[in-house]
Amino acid sequence: MSDDAGASGSVPSPHVDVSIVITTRDEEKYLPVLLGSLREQATDLATELIVVDNGSTDATVAVAEDAGARVIPHRETGDVPGMRNLGLAHARGTAILFADADIALSANYLEEMARPIVMGALDITLCLRHNVLEARFPVLPVAHSKSYAWFIRHLPAWCLTKFPVRPVPWLSRWLGTMVRSRAWVSPATVPDRVNTPALMVRVELVRAVGGWRGRFGTHEDTVLCRDLFAATDRVAWRARPVLYISQRRQFPTDGRWVARMLLRPFLELVGLGGLGERRVQDRAGYKDPAGRR
Repeated sequence: MSDDAGASGSVPSPHVDVSIVITTRDEEKYLPVLLGSLREQATDLATELIVVDNGSTDATVAVAEDAGARVIPHRETGDVPGMRNLGLAHARGTAILFADADIALSANYLEEMARPIVMGALDITLCLRHNVLEARFPVLPVAHSKSYAWFIRHLPAWCLTKFPVRPVPWLSRWLGTMVRSRAWVSPATVPDRVNTPALMVRVELVRAVGGWRGRFGTHEDTVLCRDLFAATDRVAWRARPVLYISQRRQFPTDGRWVARMLLRPFLELVGLGGLGERRVQDRAGYKDPAGRR
C-alpha cells in the first residue's frame, strides 16, 4: 500500500492483517522471548504490536518500543480485562490475538491461526497444542529447581504437549451438535474454551460481543469464549501451531517435584488436584498471597 497522502491531504493508515495486543507489567525478562518468537514468524501477514502497560517500573516499555510496538498506558492496577479492551479499541487488524507477556509462539503460529480469518474462511481459530515455555526457551524463574529445569529441557517435546480440550464438555457439545443437525460434524470444528493466547478472532466479532467482561481471574476468558462461540459457528482447531506458556508461578523450587508429579494423577482423580494452591481475591480478581496475578 502506498504511503502517499490521499486527495484530502491525510496519510492513509497502513494495512494491518493481525493485531497483537500484549498486556504487561514489569515484564522485561519475559517480553523479549515473546517478541523474539514474533520476529521469527514465517508469514507475510502485516502485523501490528500493541503493548498495554500497567505502570511498569523496569525496562518493559523500552523493550516494547525498541520492537516497534505502540505502547499504551493503563493506570488501574490489575485490570487485565480493561487493558485488553483498551488494546481492542486501538486494533486496526482483521484478526486479533490477546497475548500474555510470558508466552512464545511457534514460527508457524500467525500463518496457521490468522490466515484463515484474514482470508474470510473462519471467524475463530483455536490452538490445539500447548507446551512449556521454559522447556524450549532460555528463561527460568529466579527460584527454580535445577533438576526440574534439566528434566523438562531433555524431554521430547511431545511429552510436554498439552491439549486444552476438556473431554466431557467438548464431547457433549460435539454429540449435541450432531443430534441437532442430524448430520456428521467434524470434531475439528467443535470448540471449547481455551487460554487467552490460544484464541485468534476476527476483530469485529470481539467488538460485537462486547469484548472482555468480568475481573481478572474470574473466568473472564471462559465468558469471552462462550460469547464468541454463541455468535458464530465458523470455528476450527489448528493442530500444527504450538503455544508455549510459562510455568513461572508453578515452577518447582526444590526436589519434591518428583513426588508431586507421581501423586498428581491420583489427586486429580479424587478431586484434590488444586491441593496446596492458595489464592485470595480483591476487586480486580484473583491473586496469590504474594500479590502476583
